[in-house]
Amino acid sequence: MPHKRVAVGARLTTAAMTKALASRLRIQAVQSLTAGLMIFVFTIAFSVTAKFLVSITAQVGRIGRGKQSKVVMMRISFLILFFGFVVPQIISAAHAQTAADLRGGGDPGGSIIPGYDSRTCDGTIEGAIRYNSSTTCAEFCDSSSWVCPSSSGIGYFVISSTTYDGNLSGLSGANSTCLSNLQSNNWLGKTEAGTLTSARVKAWLCDSSTCQNLEADTTYKFAVSGSTTVGGSAFVTDSNGAGPGYTTDWADSNTFDNATAHRYWTNFANNSTSLWGTTANSNHCNDWSDNTNSYQGQQGYENGTGAVRWNDSTVICSQSKYLICFVNP
Repeated sequence: MPHKRVAVGARLTTAAMTKALASRLRIQAVQSLTAGLMIFVFTIAFSVTAKFLVSITAQVGRIGRGKQSKVVMMRISFLILFFGFVVPQIISAAHAQTAADLRGGGDPGGSIIPGYDSRTCDGTIEGAIRYNSSTTCAEFCDSSSWVCPSSSGIGYFVISSTTYDGNLSGLSGANSTCLSNLQSNNWLGKTEAGTLTSARVKAWLCDSSTCQNLEADTTYKFAVSGSTTVGGSAFVTDSNGAGPGYTTDWADSNTFDNATAHRYWTNFANNSTSLWGTTANSNHCNDWSDNTNSYQGQQGYENGTGAVRWNDSTVICSQSKYLICFVNP
């Protein structure tokens, strides 16, 4: 059966391989010495115990000092060999198989320490793992980019730092705009969110037929791109990816902050006063490709309550509005 290649970090240089081999030989020498000492200790302990047992059993007449005594000694000798030699070797082998320092360092102490891989992540190294010291994260290749998994399992609902007219170059262009804005600015929770990629960051927006909904039954936290102090409040989506599950506004310092009075493009249909719809309305600036007065786009308003937060009014597409971007866990 062919072996499947697993790439872990960068390839070792000859010098690094030599250093790693020398380190491993030193470790094995220490392990062998430890095993020898264990054999010596076990041998003495079991020898004393064996003589004591034979002496006692002989005195009480349970066995003699002949053939039966030799059988007892053989069994005890087997135990000495097993516990004094075989067990330490098993422990040593298990340690050697589960520990590796792929940077060319010393004894990993039972850990696997990946190195850094500078290659571009693509389908040829999908599943590879590297350690990125600049982000202090063990990243994996998902076939298109190096990803730092979110450790929290929480998504983020982030309003952009700037406004945009109705020509967003479609949903795909809006997604790219969101990704760029969130990557370029700091915001509350960005570090915990992990690596921001096109697979995780989307614009909260509907065109004429498609709505980009959040993940179902997932917790999302509010944040404002460009601010590390505003946001932090959370909501949980329902089984359709709709939220927030309450009717109060998004205008305090724990959500989007009323200081800016954000209005943002949406085009989500109404579901109820506490849940946005998961289908599209008809005001989408010609599928978010037009910035003239000929088309209109639907906007939401953070300072409103109920459905006003995603369906406040329609405006001409030459106006500029914010985008709400979401980051999936």
